[in-house]
Amino acid sequence: MKQILIVDDSTFQRKIVQKIVSAAGFQTEQASNGQECLQALERERFDLVLLDLNMPEMDGFQVLESMSGNEYAVPVIVLTADIQNTTRQRCMNLGAENVLNKPPKQEELLQEVDRLL
Repeated sequence: MKQILIVDDSTFQRKIVQKIVSAAGFQTEQASNGQECLQALERERFDLVLLDLNMPEMDGFQVLESMSGNEYAVPVIVLTADIQNTTRQRCMNLGAENVLNKPPKQEELLQEVDRLL
């Protein structure tokens, strides 16, 4: 079974995303900030990361930068309320596979998850 890491400082947002991907048959683990995300990636292998941008301690941009400099060969979908084209482009330049608006639409999120897995 494919394993997805959900990273968001909002417990509510993590639960929404977890409900969507779990119902589609994926296993999930959660992290509440960028530091926890990188620690989880060190501990175990994930097939996909769903990453928020605005978080305390270490934001999503810093996570993407850290992932690109290491051996993490994990696709990342960024979930953000920031709809600016510059934000989207920066995420893509840092290695994100796609950027989806928060809260994610179930159909759109599952389509991207299926495409990448």
